[in-house]
Amino acid sequence: MKPQACISNAVIRENQPVMTVTEARLFVACLRAVTLSAGELQEIRVRMVPDVISSYSGQAYSLVRDAIESLKGRKYEAAGGESLFATLEIEDQTGDVVGAWNPAVREHLTDYKANDVTYTTLDWQDKRFKNAHTYRLLWLLKSYQSLHTPKVWKVEELRLAILNDLTTYPNLADFRRGLLDKVCAELGYGYETKKRGKRVTGIVFKALPVRNPAQVAIDFKEPVVTPKKTQKEAPGKTLEIGAEWSDSDKPIVAQKCSVLQKRGLTVPQVMQILSWCGGSVAKFDKVTKAAHGAYCETQTNGGITNVAAYIVARIKKDCPGIF
Repeated sequence: MKPQACISNAVIRENQPVMTVTEARLFVACLRAVTLSAGELQEIRVRMVPDVISSYSGQAYSLVRDAIESLKGRKYEAAGGESLFATLEIEDQTGDVVGAWNPAVREHLTDYKANDVTYTTLDWQDKRFKNAHTYRLLWLLKSYQSLHTPKVWKVEELRLAILNDLTTYPNLADFRRGLLDKVCAELGYGYETKKRGKRVTGIVFKALPVRNPAQVAIDFKEPVVTPKKTQKEAPGKTLEIGAEWSDSDKPIVAQKCSVLQKRGLTVPQVMQILSWCGGSVAKFDKVTKAAHGAYCETQTNGGITNVAAYIVARIKKDCPGIF
C-alpha cells in the first residue's frame, strides 16, 4: 500500500456526517489502495490488521462492519449524488476489506486532470489519530493549503465542516475546549481568533513549526486507555462464570466479560453484572449492547477521557438495578 492518499477538494469540502475513528482509518486506507491499470480503477484491498485495527476481535470486526456500511451509504454531490464505492465488504477467506470503486468517481480519486478538478494528497505513513475529528480537520486544512493567504473560517462554517451541525457545541468556548484544542494538539497546529470588538468573527489555523509531524502522529498501535478505578478490587480476585450459566453459554460469556475488562471495568463490576443477569443470556446481551454502544461513542468523541466510567454510566441507564 502506498503511503499517500489523494482525493479531490470538492469531496473533501462537502459537509458529511461525522465519521467514527474506525471509519476514518478505513477511508484513508482505501484511498491509499487506489490504483489504475489500463486507465481503469482496480480492486480495493485493505488489510484489516494493521491498516484499520491493531488486532482481531469480535468487537473490532463489528466496528469495521459498521464503518463499511457507513462508507457505502455516504452520497456526495460532487460525485453526482452517488457513493464513492460500488462494493465494499470483508472477505471471508482472508479477513481483508475488499471492494470496488464507483467508476463514475474516478476523477475524484486519482489526480486525474480533467474538468478543473483540484486535489489534496497527504502522506499517511505511520499516522494514526485517536480522534475522528482530527482526520477531518487535517483533510480540510490541507485542501486550502494552496491559497496565497490563510483561510479565515467563520465559526458556523467550521462547525458545519467538521460536525455537519450547529448544535453539538453551540457555545464557542465549548467548541474550542471540547474539540478544537484537542484536535489541534493532536495535529500539531495552532489557531487564532479574529475579532470585531469582542465578537469572534473567524478562526485561522497554522502549523506549529516547533513540532515534528512524527511527534504528533499517533503511533500505529491502538491508544492505551488507563481508566480511573471506581472501586477497589479485592486482592487476588479473579472472575469466575458461575453454575447458573449453561456449559454452552459459558465460553461466550467469558469472552464478552474479557472485553468489558479490557474496556476498564473492574472484576467486582463485571461480577455484579453476572449476578444481575442470573444466567439469562437475554439480560447479558442487553448489558453488552449498552456497553458496546457507549464504547463506540467514546471512539468518536475525543472529549470522553474516562472510557470505563462512561460505559458503566450507560449500563446503569439501560439496565437499572445492576450497580
